[in-house]
Amino acid sequence: MLNFEPISLDKQQLYNKYFSITPEQSADYTFMNLFGLKDTYMLEWAFTEKLVWIRQKSPYTIYWAPVGDWFDTNFCDEMSPCEISGESIIRIPKELALFWEKTTKIKVKESRDEWEYIYDFNELKTLPGKKFHNKKNLYNQFMKNDFEYKPIDSSMVDKIFDFESKWEIDELNSNTNTESNDDNTESCEAFEKGKLLSHEVRAEADVTMIKTLLDNWDSINNIVGGVIYINKKIAAYTIADLSMRDTIVVHSERGDRDYKGSYQAINRLFLENLPDSDNRFKFVNREQDVGDLGLRKAKMSYNPVGYIEKYQGFCTDF
Repeated sequence: MLNFEPISLDKQQLYNKYFSITPEQSADYTFMNLFGLKDTYMLEWAFTEKLVWIRQKSPYTIYWAPVGDWFDTNFCDEMSPCEISGESIIRIPKELALFWEKTTKIKVKESRDEWEYIYDFNELKTLPGKKFHNKKNLYNQFMKNDFEYKPIDSSMVDKIFDFESKWEIDELNSNTNTESNDDNTESCEAFEKGKLLSHEVRAEADVTMIKTLLDNWDSINNIVGGVIYINKKIAAYTIADLSMRDTIVVHSERGDRDYKGSYQAINRLFLENLPDSDNRFKFVNREQDVGDLGLRKAKMSYNPVGYIEKYQGFCTDF
């Protein structure tokens, strides 16, 4: 029997040990992501000898994939999928999904809307060549401003959340504007009906996650970020995660629409100013598009070099 309990800070280091040996790491399963979304999804975890199982209780009960060494585990020990026979499992990375299809009676199907976008670290840092021409132009336009870049520390969190609250209001107001440009698609989140979450729920989840991360900034391992100031006011910020082996995860990125190129600027300046990043990181994970066509267009425009493909699994009788 799996013994689930709410996700909490006190088992952060233990969880990270399991995550560090997970064969295919996904942004969904970083501690930072789980902790940030714990209240929205009522997330719980259950620790076994070799795996950590994740379960969400809201808006319905459903299981996520386990974290740990998948290939050194008999999945019918300790109940595992046998216990949740008849339930669905979501957010399954491709390696695990294919392994389960071969070794268990779990059937899987592709979940394209949950694929995470992977980019070359050095390309996002330098925006080279013709394929980044539009991004480089926007970045250069922003650089004409008299700005200051600073790494995030706990003294900034109140002002960042104030900026976030204003950003959300501006986004709602901008929905009536049909003008299309590269900056607009950066933050477009007009979700289609029938997708994973409605736009309203998604927006609320984003705000809750950001507030949770900011409120616990000094207690969360591997959390980093950057802020751009213009006239002593925040013009853009980003929050990222360094817990993966060779990949930075960008969990949140916001820019002020009044400053053209703010998204391109915070993306590049953050990577440029990250200490010792060239010696460790090869990739940047900018998470999934959740089926939103505008967001998909924006993510594709940064020229991904790959994806963390995800599947949904359906347990059958063993």
